[in-house]
Amino acid sequence: MKSILKLCQAVEEQAREVYDGLAQRATDPELAVVWRELAAEEGRHREHWQMLLRSAERGQVPSLFPNEEEVESELRSVLTRIAALRASLDATSSASWAFVLGLRVQFQLLQPTLEYLLQWAQRLSGESEPQLSSEQALGRLVAAVRRSGVGPELDLACEMLTALQRQNQQLLLQSHRDALTGVRNRRGFLDTVFPLCHLAQRSGQTVGFLMLDLDDFKRVNDEHGHERGDEVLRSVARILQGALRQSDVLGRHGGDQFIVFLSPVVAGAVAAVGEKLRLAVEEGATAECAVTVSVGGASGMLGRDVQRDVDKLLARVDACLFIARSTGRNRVVVQE
Repeated sequence: MKSILKLCQAVEEQAREVYDGLAQRATDPELAVVWRELAAEEGRHREHWQMLLRSAERGQVPSLFPNEEEVESELRSVLTRIAALRASLDATSSASWAFVLGLRVQFQLLQPTLEYLLQWAQRLSGESEPQLSSEQALGRLVAAVRRSGVGPELDLACEMLTALQRQNQQLLLQSHRDALTGVRNRRGFLDTVFPLCHLAQRSGQTVGFLMLDLDDFKRVNDEHGHERGDEVLRSVARILQGALRQSDVLGRHGGDQFIVFLSPVVAGAVAAVGEKLRLAVEEGATAECAVTVSVGGASGMLGRDVQRDVDKLLARVDACLFIARSTGRNRVVVQE
């Protein structure tokens, strides 16, 4: 991961130098401001990469890609292409050419690894729902192109880049969201939670997890059909989301199981939230299709090896859920 992070930092440093060079060569003061703003945005990203690199040096950044060699190879190609764009700065002779150069840099920065890791870093800084940096930067550049009226060719390039950015955003969203319920899927949940766990470890906060299993859900499908079963899952997801704090993270763990991350938590809080969610589902069930949930939970402090400690915490949660299901269901069992 360290080599990937160093490459990401180098890519954005090269992009910053391109924007700085365009600002210095701009004859239009308003356009110079746009280039300086884009350079400043890349400079702010440097703090995120440095923070991630420091965490990686301490062994606190897990392996986030199954194919790290391929990711490194692609990032090296991106770095080479942006370095070539930087080398062509002296050939910049007009506002139109400057826009071409800037848009080509933006095209390279749409590399998915950059966006994914920036969001990971922003969550590590405490942002639960970070904004896509590429959307903001590209929007600023596209607005400048359209104000300048440089011609239909660049307008078309802007439209194509904007469409590509939106497609990337949609793909990222789809890869992290459960299509049926709209909440995070397993991957999206873990990608969101692990940076928050690292943040909690650094600040000495206690974290908690809850696992919720719909009781006898097979009966719902057998007696009412799978479409009705899907409606129940969507309804339960809405109920759970409405009963949680904005800082809590809800995910669909798979099948008829949901998982919740809570931080920070105090003594007794995990059990209290678990009971609140159990009651919300029970009271929200319809007479036609009554549904309840069994809930298992656990909380604890995380040590230096966050991945190992989270795995241990989830094993405790799973054990508590097993007890809740095997001792009558529609109950909460928590180990704090």
